[in-house]
Amino acid sequence: MKTQTRFLLSILCLTTLLFAPACRAIDSSPAPASKQFGGATPLQWSVRMADSETTRRGDSLAWRPDGKARWDYTAGLFTLSLLKLNAAVPTPAYVDFSKNAIGSFIAEDGKIQGYKLEDHNIDNVAPGKTAIALYELTKDERYKKCADLLRKQLDTHHARAKAASGTSCVIRRRCGWTDCSWAHRFMPNTRRISTARRRTLPTWSSNSCW
Repeated sequence: MKTQTRFLLSILCLTTLLFAPACRAIDSSPAPASKQFGGATPLQWSVRMADSETTRRGDSLAWRPDGKARWDYTAGLFTLSLLKLNAAVPTPAYVDFSKNAIGSFIAEDGKIQGYKLEDHNIDNVAPGKTAIALYELTKDERYKKCADLLRKQLDTHHARAKAASGTSCVIRRRCGWTDCSWAHRFMPNTRRISTARRRTLPTWSSNSCW
């Protein structure tokens, strides 16, 4: 439990630092004192955090028949953060780590080790954002097939169930963290978007659906 909590805190720190406004300045020259803390910029701290976590984790997030790695929200968030950091500071090691962690779960036909659509666990859709990002980087078709598979879950997901139960099986609109989540961008509100307009939306896209 402590290990999982520590990993979650590390991911939150990395994403917070990565998306801070000061991260936009990628110039390696010293930033003004007001944009630094602990002697480094947020972007520099993001790189340090990423290097530390990838080194510490090694291949522990990669799927193996006898391993403990899981296809879940935290792995998806961490690897997506690495790919976004790679966009700011090109680092092949971040892409390789993400491909090893997420790609190891995905078969050539797009099927995912350990994933069951009928579980309707919305957390299991999150790593699909990494799959899309990897497809855009590599053009490997299995990542697209994986995203298509995860998209099917939302066709039958109970988005407007009367009783919410966190992130498993059912999710209610206006319920905690799901209120502004990618799930609602993936499933347009029928009261706001006409049927004709919904038909024009792409089935999956990193810009409009995730």
